[in-house]
Amino acid sequence: MKASHKPSEIGALTIQGYSYTVSNMKTTIDMPEDLVLEAKTAALSRKTTLRSLVLRGLRREIQNPSLEPESPIRGLLDLDTDLWRNTSADRYVKSLRKDWT
Repeated sequence: MKASHKPSEIGALTIQGYSYTVSNMKTTIDMPEDLVLEAKTAALSRKTTLRSLVLRGLRREIQNPSLEPESPIRGLLDLDTDLWRNTSADRYVKSLRKDWT
C-alpha cells in the first residue's frame, strides 16, 4: 500500500489529502453450491464477509498445508515410484473407484 501526501492551500485553510493505492485481483472459482452456502452461513454467524473467510482460509492453507491428499489419486502421485514396480496402476485405481459414491 502506497500513501501519498498532497497538501493544497485554499485561502488561509490548508487541506491535506491522502491517496492510497491497493493492489487486488479478482478471480472466479467454481465451488459446490452446498459448500458456498455453508461458507456464507459461517461468515454470517461470525459477523464477517465471505471474502474475509476465504482469504483467511487460503492464507492458513498456504502457510500450513493440509497433510491429507485431496483424493486417492493425488496420494498416489506423491508416493515413491519404486512402490509401483510390477503393479498395475489401472487395476489399483479401478479398485479405489468402486468405493467412490
